[in-house]
Parts: sequence; C-alpha cells; structure tokens
Amino acid sequence: MTLGIICSLSGLLLAALFPNFGYSGLAFFALLPFFYLLENAPGKSRFFLPFSTLVIFFLILLYWIPRVMVAFGGLHWALSVPLYLVLCLCLALYYSPAILCFIFAGAIRPWYAYLLFPFAWVSCDLVRNFWMINGFPWGSLGYTQVDYLWAQIADIGGVYLLTFLVVAVNSALAYACLRRSRLLPLIIVLSMLTLSALYGWQKQKADYLPSNLPVGVVQPVIDVNSSQSQLSQEYLIEIPSLIGALARQGARLIVLPEAPVAFDYYRDRPFSLLLERLASNHKMALIFSNTTLSDSGGYYNSMILLRPDGLPGGRYDKIHLVPFGEYVPAARWLSFVRPLVKEVSSFSAGDEILVTDLGGVRVGGFICYEAIFPELVRRFVAEGAELLVNITDDGWYGKSAAAAQHFQMARLRAVETRRFLVRAANSGISAVVDPAGRVKQQLGLFQRGDIIAGVRPRQELTFYVRYGNQFAEFCIFALLAGLLAGRIYKAANKRG
Repeated sequence: MTLGIICSLSGLLLAALFPNFGYSGLAFFALLPFFYLLENAPGKSRFFLPFSTLVIFFLILLYWIPRVMVAFGGLHWALSVPLYLVLCLCLALYYSPAILCFIFAGAIRPWYAYLLFPFAWVSCDLVRNFWMINGFPWGSLGYTQVDYLWAQIADIGGVYLLTFLVVAVNSALAYACLRRSRLLPLIIVLSMLTLSALYGWQKQKADYLPSNLPVGVVQPVIDVNSSQSQLSQEYLIEIPSLIGALARQGARLIVLPEAPVAFDYYRDRPFSLLLERLASNHKMALIFSNTTLSDSGGYYNSMILLRPDGLPGGRYDKIHLVPFGEYVPAARWLSFVRPLVKEVSSFSAGDEILVTDLGGVRVGGFICYEAIFPELVRRFVAEGAELLVNITDDGWYGKSAAAAQHFQMARLRAVETRRFLVRAANSGISAVVDPAGRVKQQLGLFQRGDIIAGVRPRQELTFYVRYGNQFAEFCIFALLAGLLAGRIYKAANKRG
C-alpha cells in the first residue's frame, strides 16, 4: 500500500468519526495512519502527506458547504468548489505547527515527539477557535465522544480536555506499535481513559430529577424561501396553534426556533400583541427569534424573551456572527463576495450576554452558530443562567450531515456547564438535552411538530464554567516549554 493511499484512507477515517458516518468508536485508533506517515514518509513528504490527510478530512467533513454557497449564495459551482478547497487548506494549515513540532521533537528523541504531540494538537485547536475568520472550530475530535462515559470530563476542561484524551491515546498507541517500544506510555493513557470513564459513570449517576419545569419546543420547518403570505400564515395561525397546544399540555416555557420572519416584533404591534397575549393567557414564558433594527441603524439577529405575564423579559442580540453568512469580513475589500450572502450580510454584532428571569428560572439563550463556541456559552452560566436555550435554523444545510454535526457540538455545551439545554431548530434537530449530554426528547430533520419535556434549573458551577479554557491554555504553555527544553537539550548535545 503506497503512502498516498494511506494518506487518503487516513483522512477518510478521521471524517468517519463524525455524523453522518458516526463511527465514533474508532476515535482512539483514527490517527494511527497519520502517525505512520509522520514516521515513514521521506523528505518533505513527511510534512506534506500528513498535511494532505487533514485537507482530505476537512473536505469530507464539510462537504455540505459548496451546496450552501450555490443554493443560497448564488455562486456557480465553478467558483464555490475552489473557495471550498481554499477553506479546507486554511483549516489544515492550523495544524501544521503540530506536524512540525513532531518532526522537530522526533529529531531529539522519538518518545519526545509522541509526548508533545497531544499538547500541540490541542494548542492548534484553541488557535483555530479564535483565529479562523472570527473562529471556526468545527470538527474538533473531542465532539465525537459525546455519547461515551469519558465525555463527562468536559465539565473540567471543556471539549479541549476530551480532544487531548483522544489524541493522547492515539499517540501512545502509535508509539507502542510503530516503535515497538515499552508499553508504559500506553498503560498511562489507558489509565487516564479508565479514570475518565469512572468519573463519567459517577456524573451520569447524578440525580437530575425532579424535572419540575415542563418546556415545549416548536419545529415548524419554515422554508427559507417562503413568501410573505406563507410566513404570515405560519406566524399568525399555525405557530400560535402549536403554542396553545403545548401550553394546554402543561408547558411553562415554550421556545420557537430561529427561522425566516414575517414581522418585526417592535414595529408590528398586532404581531407583538398576539405573542404577548399568548404568553399571558397561558401563563407561560415564550422565547422566539426576530430580526431587529435599532434606533442607531444597527440590524441584529435577535432572541426575544417574554415573561409568563406577557411582559418583555429582554432581548439578546447575537454576538458571534457567521462570517460570509451574516456579515462580510473586511467588506470594503471583499465587495465581490456580497452576492454570497445577499440580504443577511449586514447584521451587526451584539455585545452583551443576557440572562433573564422567566417566571422563576434564569435563562441564558444563544443563537445558532454560537453553540460551537464553548467559551461563549459558559459565560451565560457564569452570569447566572440556570437553563440554556439554543435557537437555530439549520435548513440552509438541507439533509446533509451538517445539522447532526451541529447538534453534536451543542450537546457537549450541556456537559461542560451541567445545564439542561433546550434546542429549537427550524428544520431539526430540535431536542431537550440533560446535563450529562443525553437526549431526552428530539425531533428529526424536516420533521414538523413539537416536543415537551421536563427540565430542572441548576445552579452548580463547573470547573470549566469557573475557569474557562485554562486547560487548553496550559497545553500551549506546556508545548512552548517542551520545545524550548528540547532546543536547549539539542544545543547542549552539539556542544558536548
């Protein structure tokens, strides 16, 4: 088998860990071909073949992006595919320091390269989270483990600690197999995995009952290309009917998804009166999406919260906007990109976290893409949120794997913060998730309907909520210290 075939299979294996492939159980073996290339590729191929593996990984993982650019951005396939390739190359480049670190450390001692590699990988993950055009941490390996016991360690170090565990086991196993060396490193990381599983077992045993707050979620499946009359039908007749039905079943909080809107809550008074009367008549809180225009001219993607008496509970303006979807970075220089985003390219970013008391429960809500940023979501809990709400519209992705990948990431936010998560998605996947990341109720893709489930407000503050990304930051410090120590050791050997 040639190194080129191994490279292709390695990229496919990494992508297979994620939805819709879903072979997450292979995560602790998935990097073995990658390490084989690092060990055996000749010359410059020792860098370029592992790098190509990561390009292939992102090309397969994010295959749905070109369709979005064509279907909703108006781009031709001849332009969308090259842009997609550039994106995947950029994402892979973020991990090139990890590859170079392995090559540098391997020249000192082979075991040193394998030791530093997990720290290097997590460091690259953290940098990608912030520096990829406003951040784009899609596809971090830790997310693939959300269904396993050891995923519960995310409440200590976030998704980064979980990613470190996955990469460390791969690294130790590769060292044992490729170097035919002592098994001590493998024994150490397998002990880490066992301890993590025991920790997770204890956390999953935690009592998250009684579920004393019934919540309802509406999944209306509103087409993004709906006409004004279709949207009016939805918002004035269909959705109020679903809200009433959920309220009669006992729901005390009802969440509507991010979706195309027909009305401005602050300017269309008949619409706002309808929602306020629904809330007050049924004595239930209501959360819904709206696009709002401020007096200063700012245009916001917003979440509006109504209290059970129908009075306003506040408005949260989305802070972390989607680049090229909700705004154009450096728009002055990228005016040719404007057709890609059409009417949604002019959103302004909000600047404040909102936590609101809705009839005895303090709720923090975030919008769509914000669910993939753990450091943002933890801020809601740090500010006092006892329940998390995520509204989104994943209809842009069609029936691709993107919606399932997005939901997978959102579930880990519940684990990190130990909060119930209520997720309302226009076209799916809507769900209620418990603080261990387990799905209590859900609606599948393009399944119109509603769900109702009990949640429990919680006040516990996890280590991750209190201290944020300190583990990932420690990985950067440990990597730099390790590289410096290796440099000093190498220089001393030359003098000797």
